[in-house]
Amino acid sequence: MGVILVSDQKIIVYNRQFLGHNRPTDVLSFALEEAEGEILISAETAEAQAKELRHSLEEELLILAIHGFLHLAGYDDRKIKDRRVMFRETRRILMGCKTNDGKTQT
Repeated sequence: MGVILVSDQKIIVYNRQFLGHNRPTDVLSFALEEAEGEILISAETAEAQAKELRHSLEEELLILAIHGFLHLAGYDDRKIKDRRVMFRETRRILMGCKTNDGKTQT
């Protein structure tokens, strides 16, 4: 699995080509061959979201990488019910990455 940081401009190209959305998004996942995939994360959108949510860029990038991995593992977030499941699973994994002092392990 690869995680690639890209610009908003670059992620718009992929978002338009594969999902038909002509706008930036925070993360896109692409399954390649069996047990392989790539996760594209917009560094610009991640930075803006980190500021808005008042946590570090490092934590936001980790959240987005987890989210992308969950998509590759078969999770979907198109329905509200499924989005909640993905959110809970993201938080569960994120908490497993925290040290006793609350800092994120990378």
